[in-house]
Amino acid sequence: MRSRLTRSAVTASLSVVALLGSVSSAGAAGGGFGPPPSGSIAVQPLAHPCMTGMPQDLCQNIGTTEGWYEGHTVRFLYTQNYYCDPSVSAGSSNGCEVGAKYKHVPPGTTSDAFTDPLYIPVPLFAPAPGHLQCPAGPCVDHPMTIDLTRIAGALGVPASKLKNVPLPGHDHLIADRNFNRPEWWPVYVIGVTNPCSFQKIEQAKSFAEAQKLAKDPKNGVTAPIPTNVFLWFQTLQGSLD
Repeated sequence: MRSRLTRSAVTASLSVVALLGSVSSAGAAGGGFGPPPSGSIAVQPLAHPCMTGMPQDLCQNIGTTEGWYEGHTVRFLYTQNYYCDPSVSAGSSNGCEVGAKYKHVPPGTTSDAFTDPLYIPVPLFAPAPGHLQCPAGPCVDHPMTIDLTRIAGALGVPASKLKNVPLPGHDHLIADRNFNRPEWWPVYVIGVTNPCSFQKIEQAKSFAEAQKLAKDPKNGVTAPIPTNVFLWFQTLQGSLD
């Protein structure tokens, strides 16, 4: 099923637009939409915190999460619902899957040239790390479930049990900020079976570290696995470091 922007999401989007208009004179006091261009610290631009785990009626499609970019922790601002390419078959209730790359970019985007990849390291060991940028369960602008049947062999789980499973907990890595402008980000999964390798990625906060670890099979880090999932967000000015 193709994801749609719900009435509540439209209302929330209009609220964000209204917020942006209402704070144009507040930037000098630090209350506007992000800090001035010279700022180095990201600030919260929303009326509600809307972090992971907040009430879904407020924050299902609009809100913020943390992410990593070149050694720094940054904040992502999501302002509309995710999109899963319906031309790729999926057994999940929302049409989202892992293992096959999308065939078409979302409507309104003409080509891959206007997207940048989002890499999500997923811990495939137990116990999972105590802090993940998106723990298992609801996360801002993310699909609730996913079809993992295409990677059933690698997971060692029967495909019949992976058609519509809860989205695993994960972190976020990007290699480009797109000048802090919103765009569609195709999602690529990086599976990590080695806790030490996952810790190295967390400490480095960079896609380059994940790439380096993936070159040696002993590290238990996969190359990026394609999906048909896109998230719409922008990075906010500065970092959280």
